[in-house]
Amino acid sequence: MFLDGLEKLLMFGEHPSSIVTEKEIQEKEKELGVRFPDAVRQLYLHISPTDPIFITCKMLPLQELTLQKAEDDRQYYQVIPIFREKKYIFGPAISAELKYGIDGPYWTWEGEELGLVLKVSSSKKKRNKTTMKVLTFSGWSISTCILEVLGIQIVQSLKSLVGVKNMYNSKFKRSRQVTCALWDVVKQFGGFVLQSRSLEIDEQNGVILGLRLPAIVNSCYDDYDYVWGASSDEPLEQLIKKTGAPLQWLKSQNGNVSLEEVEEPEPEERPLIPISPILEYIWSFAGLTGTCTTKEKIEQAEQKLGCQLPISLREFYMYLPQSLFTSYDTIWSVSRLRRRKDGKIKFLEENQCSFYGAVQPESSLMYRQWEQEWEVAGVLDGYLVAEFIDAVWGEESTELVMEECQNIKEEQLAQNPLKQKLSDLAGISRQIATGNIKQIYDVGEGQGIAVYDRDSESLLVYTKGYDTLENLLKMLGLT
Repeated sequence: MFLDGLEKLLMFGEHPSSIVTEKEIQEKEKELGVRFPDAVRQLYLHISPTDPIFITCKMLPLQELTLQKAEDDRQYYQVIPIFREKKYIFGPAISAELKYGIDGPYWTWEGEELGLVLKVSSSKKKRNKTTMKVLTFSGWSISTCILEVLGIQIVQSLKSLVGVKNMYNSKFKRSRQVTCALWDVVKQFGGFVLQSRSLEIDEQNGVILGLRLPAIVNSCYDDYDYVWGASSDEPLEQLIKKTGAPLQWLKSQNGNVSLEEVEEPEPEERPLIPISPILEYIWSFAGLTGTCTTKEKIEQAEQKLGCQLPISLREFYMYLPQSLFTSYDTIWSVSRLRRRKDGKIKFLEENQCSFYGAVQPESSLMYRQWEQEWEVAGVLDGYLVAEFIDAVWGEESTELVMEECQNIKEEQLAQNPLKQKLSDLAGISRQIATGNIKQIYDVGEGQGIAVYDRDSESLLVYTKGYDTLENLLKMLGLT
């Protein structure tokens, strides 16, 4: 397994041959009183510590290998450091002993050797200590970890590199097609190291090596989410052409350059427009029934909160049936609302639990929380109308049907037949689109409702019944 992975890695770039012999390894083992794991033996027989790939970490020469003590909260270890960064060393644990003697030591087993590759502190203050502190261990086999360390060094040393930043960041202007193209690049690669989450190789022709960050050791490109490298520009040029993905050139032998990504301007505060007319329209169009949150309950909640909710959120609660609070995203009941230390009030949980939504009293903005970080997601009135439609669509009893028309450019909305058939809804939908990525339309004078998503470049058309939907799509020129 280890040699197969190593051979694939060594396809990339030129590497000096190792001058270490089997006899020298045996002599070193005798000196230390241990037998090296097979992956460590093969590493020194095939890779030279003088290889120029070692940029962010160094491989220790065979003669410098020592047996050192390390510990964590549970165990004592004997470690052979083989890679060194500025602050850390990496190496396999040859043995382990529990501090309290309750159970046997924890090892990984992948059909080859037992052992852990440990990351231990090697700062100047601690280098003279007889026992070093274990910071992390991978839980993978020694082979897997060694291949990953080598792969990271090889990728960043290649002469042609592309990468992508902010893969998951909505602040950058990316259409749905662009995002899908980026994921197509990721999916094209398959891991060749067992359990590895970082190294990937092109399954089709083996000429591109991919790296997902962050990884087990530092990289020159840690601020990127993914990096792909090759020995020349051509495979990467073909990858970009084939997928349409906006990969950024980090190194190019042919002078390729990348356009900077356009960052979306954050929505700005503006006066909120009452959305009750459009919510009443949707209520009637969908034939909604059910109990909504009363004005009295909202006022009781506001009294506990010590502040008034923004008018758009008040209207949202007063028109959304409580039975729809979990039909799409999860909407929190007003009795559950609490004011955070930063003043925000969470009221929404995305249907896949990827973010929370919140409002700030006396603000017109909608906020989303991604991994503890808050960002402005839009202006409340237009954002909540789109959320209302999603909630209604998620309820089967409404009998609404929907068709998503993709690859609709924003300029097409100003051209016939879309221009003729899409009009303002309830007299406010154009106004509340300001500061939001979605705009709501009336379709065919009351026959349907449409939502254009500027981010995904898609038009969602809602009607009651498939016959009406089919007729509308023909009328819009979308079939």
